[in-house]
Amino acid sequence: MAPAVPRRTLRAALFTITAAACAWFAGCGDSRSEPMVPVEGKVMFGGKALTKGSVVLYPDKTRGNATKHEPRADIDADGHYKVFTHPHEGAPPGWYKVAVIATEMSDPKNPYSLPRWLIPEKFGNPEQSQLFLGVKKDAPPGAYDLALR
Repeated sequence: MAPAVPRRTLRAALFTITAAACAWFAGCGDSRSEPMVPVEGKVMFGGKALTKGSVVLYPDKTRGNATKHEPRADIDADGHYKVFTHPHEGAPPGWYKVAVIATEMSDPKNPYSLPRWLIPEKFGNPEQSQLFLGVKKDAPPGAYDLALR
């Protein structure tokens, strides 16, 4: 029999899931009204491809990006990512602050274990990551590659 999960833990998990869902829906306006630009690249950390994780683009309002969308991508085993703005491929043009999230379970035998970061946590915060992308039509190859330092 599995150990009982404290009620406070369940409430915290439910709150987190609800907050994430609200944030997702709030950031998912009608993307049909904005043009989409293909955005894909490679994520490198320590000179090697990051083999799992996510990339999230946050509109940089200080540089004039007023979109309400937060385009996202999964990182594949080769470090490659391709951005989607639900449900469309690509992102609206403009400047973005970038967050890269790469975690794994700290104890694979315990599904309630806290995640362990595979990269420094600062990269998960767009205000601390120091990563920026200028999304524009006809960007040259490699324009959206990310080197985490």
